[in-house]
Amino acid sequence: MNYKLSTFAVACTQVVFGLANTKSAFKASLDISVLTEAKDAYFDSLVSLINKFPLPDFYQDENFYLTGNHFQLNERSADVTFHTDANSNALVLKCSKLSGKFTNEKFRYKKAVIVAEGHLEVDIDTIMIQFGV
Repeated sequence: MNYKLSTFAVACTQVVFGLANTKSAFKASLDISVLTEAKDAYFDSLVSLINKFPLPDFYQDENFYLTGNHFQLNERSADVTFHTDANSNALVLKCSKLSGKFTNEKFRYKKAVIVAEGHLEVDIDTIMIQFGV
């Protein structure tokens, strides 16, 4: 496990443990510098998880199908920001400048006498991802 990610995990564990063992009227603090150091490594782990997620084949019938679907989220090109969402009681990690690529090994679409066959490559320039903890 990456040092920054493990530092983040330890900090979160300490906060949760501290909150669970207090009575009403407590005061808790969290060193934001720990989160600042760990946020990029934590977000990179999320990107890696997204890239490992398999996309299913879509098959309607012999006239319409998409097989061999893949999506690759590229590395972040800008810093990850974080903010709090009081309504959801969450810490939100956000990156607004991601790019990705969708590929498809084989597709077929037939409508009346028109038939389209081949493969797809779609480049996506701007993807925004938010993740709340």
